[in-house]
Amino acid sequence: MKTKLSLLTLACIVVSQHCTAQTDEPANDWKPAASNQPGKQYPQVNSQRRVRARVVAPQAQSVMLDIGAVKYPLTKGEDGAWVGESRPQDEGFHYYQLVVDGAQVPDPGSLYFYGASRWGSGVEVPAQDQDFYALKDVPHGELRQALFFSKSAKATLRCFVYTPPDYERDLSRRYPVLYLQHGGGEDETGWGSQGHADLIMDNLIAAGQTKPFIIVMANSYVPGAGGPGRGPAAAAASAGATNAAPAGGRGPGGRGGFNFSAFERVLIDDLIPFIDANFRTIPDQPNRAMAGLSMGGMQTRQITLANLDEFSHIGIFSGGSIAVSNITDMAAFKQKVKVVFVSYGSRELGGNRGGGRGGFGGDPKASTEALKEAGINSYFYVSPDTAHEWQSWRRSLYQFAPLLFQDRPVQMAAAQFAAAPPAGTPAPAATAPAASATAGKTIRIKAGKSEPVKDAEGNVWLADQGFEGGQTIERPDIEIGNTKSPDLYRAERYSMDSFSWPVPNGKYVVKLHFAETFEGITGPGQRVFSYNVQGHDFKDFDVWVKAGGALKAYVETVPIEVTDGKIKVTFTPQVENPQINAVEIIPQGTGQAGPTAAPPAAKTLATDISGIWESEFDSQIGHQSYTFTFKQDGAKLTGKANSEAGDRKREAELKEGKVDGDTISFAEILSLQDNEIRIAYTGKLSAGGNEIKFTREVGEFAKTEIVAKREQNAPTANTIRIKAGKSEPVKDAEGNVWLADQGFEGGQTLERPDIEIANTKSPDLYRAERYSMDSFSWPVPNGKYVVKLHFAETFEGITGPGQRVFSYNVQGHEFKDFDVWVKAGGPLRAYVQTINVEATNGAIKVTFTPQVENPQINAIEIIPQTTGGPAAAAPASAAPASQTSTASSTSATPVLQIDAGKVTGTVSPTLYGLMTEEINFSYEGGLYGELIRNRTFKANARTRFSGVPSAT
Repeated sequence: MKTKLSLLTLACIVVSQHCTAQTDEPANDWKPAASNQPGKQYPQVNSQRRVRARVVAPQAQSVMLDIGAVKYPLTKGEDGAWVGESRPQDEGFHYYQLVVDGAQVPDPGSLYFYGASRWGSGVEVPAQDQDFYALKDVPHGELRQALFFSKSAKATLRCFVYTPPDYERDLSRRYPVLYLQHGGGEDETGWGSQGHADLIMDNLIAAGQTKPFIIVMANSYVPGAGGPGRGPAAAAASAGATNAAPAGGRGPGGRGGFNFSAFERVLIDDLIPFIDANFRTIPDQPNRAMAGLSMGGMQTRQITLANLDEFSHIGIFSGGSIAVSNITDMAAFKQKVKVVFVSYGSRELGGNRGGGRGGFGGDPKASTEALKEAGINSYFYVSPDTAHEWQSWRRSLYQFAPLLFQDRPVQMAAAQFAAAPPAGTPAPAATAPAASATAGKTIRIKAGKSEPVKDAEGNVWLADQGFEGGQTIERPDIEIGNTKSPDLYRAERYSMDSFSWPVPNGKYVVKLHFAETFEGITGPGQRVFSYNVQGHDFKDFDVWVKAGGALKAYVETVPIEVTDGKIKVTFTPQVENPQINAVEIIPQGTGQAGPTAAPPAAKTLATDISGIWESEFDSQIGHQSYTFTFKQDGAKLTGKANSEAGDRKREAELKEGKVDGDTISFAEILSLQDNEIRIAYTGKLSAGGNEIKFTREVGEFAKTEIVAKREQNAPTANTIRIKAGKSEPVKDAEGNVWLADQGFEGGQTLERPDIEIANTKSPDLYRAERYSMDSFSWPVPNGKYVVKLHFAETFEGITGPGQRVFSYNVQGHEFKDFDVWVKAGGPLRAYVQTINVEATNGAIKVTFTPQVENPQINAIEIIPQTTGGPAAAAPASAAPASQTSTASSTSATPVLQIDAGKVTGTVSPTLYGLMTEEINFSYEGGLYGELIRNRTFKANARTRFSGVPSAT
């Protein structure tokens, strides 16, 4: 669900993120930050995690503290010093700056850190779990600078190398190596300075929790490569402390132009040989690991998958994951890779409003579990109450390091970090309900709370769960009217898309609890939304109007009937964001006076297994073929088993069928000569939802392991049209309906609804896109098809040819060095690639490989060649003949096509400035969680550029 926000709404959201109902004066227990320059008293931090800044600027007219993407005005004193403080900040490291009369400047009191492609100030807000990276009285290793010459970059580059405490004591010992990469807009100083990698390792080694190993931290930006780089002079400059004073800027670069292949060459051809030659390493694949955060995690993913002979341990922190489909040779991967570790901050996951950082590799948790199911030693870690920030990555290294270079697989540390998030921070990922409801029990959910709550009657309300999307906020001190249980209304979830809960079919009463508690809402009409409860529409709902004002409870009671095993509530914003305080689900006939039902043990599958499943296996009576017809109703499973063994055929009803999480069980009863034989099946559903591994027990006589696979229902031979990037169907100029975005693996979506597109009668097909995807696939009957891929370059950051180049493969047909700009003849112009293909395996698949920038696509058509009706006709959105290309797999005569207008590798001579890692187009006016509060990367809404004379 996408919502256009007015400036007023945007302001309200930002305020709501940072301004809670708490108006107490700051606690007067200020202490200088640990990140200050020696002897400097400011900035300071207090026990509420507020940050106070002070700067002497007697001639200034205005001074502000800019932290967490919020600017706080400072007050000028008689001594000419400006003083002020922020709202409470998250625990951990924060970039910040001062704004003096409009000029953005570092704070002279803080140490300097390289981030967002510039040297600037940083402040450390003490964390409750900071002991694991604290400076302790333990043996310490060394963090040293090393300069090496790169033949591929033709420059002297710098890296930092951590060596364990005993490295200089035992000169006969050799060590494994971890190559650890920074994120976008940062450099090789990041892990040692902001990340405290050396102190984390020192403490782990002292506690005996990890094997000692060397860590190498290099700069991902290669001089002269696509994307931001560092000039050779800057790279080779003397490197003092990692918190050096601000230095010169980076070389030319642009948004998103990550040339991972350039760094891959430096790493494989130059850096690893240098480290192995100059440090006491164990120079082989089993003793070499790679990991990285954000952009560095993306690099790790791409480089390790392409170089499995070099790396045996893989760590991806907030940078995607590895899906089973990304592995071309599973047997080789299992043999060579000892550990795959994927981690995220809890606030990076879940929902589609600034979360959902699946990115490359798809859903990171599902991908990691699928690897584990395939027999790979994989781990998934979620840092509690953190987002895309250094506290997530410090914790990730702390969890990752003990897994490395072990003789046998070990369990990930069960560290529970007691982070204390302030009110107004984004919520952890919304979790699905852990269980299906037990019949006759009331379910009570307290939205916005991370722990259960008791009401005035003693009923226990479960912690926030069952929601998709949204964030949470608490206002613990407010008074609420119209209720005996005000605690039910002192926390809420807002901006959510939906709520769902599995229940047995039957009749229920659903009660939705609301109260308007946000001080930014001062009257009716300022928060209006609609919601739907199991088909019952409630339009233009205004909490203020319904409750009779602010800080008053209102309960909406809705009788419903469930026929599909779950209750669902959807929310649609109109003015401001939807919000809710609590949800009750009461089975009719039980009343609501009884105690709350504890979460039942039975779990429901995210994927319904209803349908036809096939299995073949050898048994004592010969080769058997089974067809299972399953019908799932919540936790109940019914159906039939049809089997063939030679000439013998039989059909049996399934008995005792049950679904419990990913476990499926049932029995098949055979009657033989007045005797019954019970065949019991117990199985596990795969992460992909299309395979069940059963243990089949025939009485006490035999036990067999079998696999049942879901029969894929391929669409009939009609034209399939997919509108990439849209969450709802789209009609083209001819009235053809294009299905909402689906069939893709990986990537993200973006809409630009107001742009004009040339070369098409259906511009709406090009006003949304999917980018950074790995692949697209769609099941079809075997046969011949025409596949049409629709492209248009709509990103204003691409200003010429060669700035977005990628390759793709359509059913075995390679399209290399594809440049949308070149093919379409410029930006905002439609281009359609037409390919004749043949499907022989029941699916059509398109894979994408990035080269410069990210792959992107606007729409896909699949047209059966034998279809003569309107469905197979080319849509009106197709570009003119001059902008359409066809590749045929059935042409008798090979055709060589020469594109004289193709340009590759061109970089604009006027492309100056700094590059920062931008995620989800947050700099383009979009509202993303990482701009709201304590995110590593931020920028102003406006960027001013100075004129630069032509270079000579």
